[in-house]
Amino acid sequence: MSKKKKKKISKQRGKVSESQLLKNKISAQKESLNSESSFRSSRKITRVIWPAVAILAVLAIAAGSFFFLRAKNSGVNLKGASSFNLLLITLDTTRADHLGCYGYAGARTPN
Repeated sequence: MSKKKKKKISKQRGKVSESQLLKNKISAQKESLNSESSFRSSRKITRVIWPAVAILAVLAIAAGSFFFLRAKNSGVNLKGASSFNLLLITLDTTRADHLGCYGYAGARTPN
C-alpha cells in the first residue's frame, strides 16, 4: 500500500473511533441530563411553593390577628351578640375600562 492510503485509512479509523466516543459521550450526557432535569424541576417547584406557602401563612396570621384585635378593642361583646351583620356588595358586570375611577372619560354619574 502506498503511504497516502495508509494515512487515509488511519485517519478514517481515528475519525470513526472519535465519532463513536463522541456518540457515547453524548448519550451519557443525555442520561445525566434526564436525571438532573427531573431533579432541577423538582427543585424549581420547591423554590416556588415554599415562599408562596410562607406568604400565605403570614397573610392568614395577619388577617386573623387584625380581626381578633379589632373585635377585642371595639368594645362590642361579640359573645353576647344575637347576630352578626354583614353587608356584601358585588359588581360582577362592571368593566374596569368603563369606570370613571379608572380613567374612563365617558363615564356618566347622576351627581
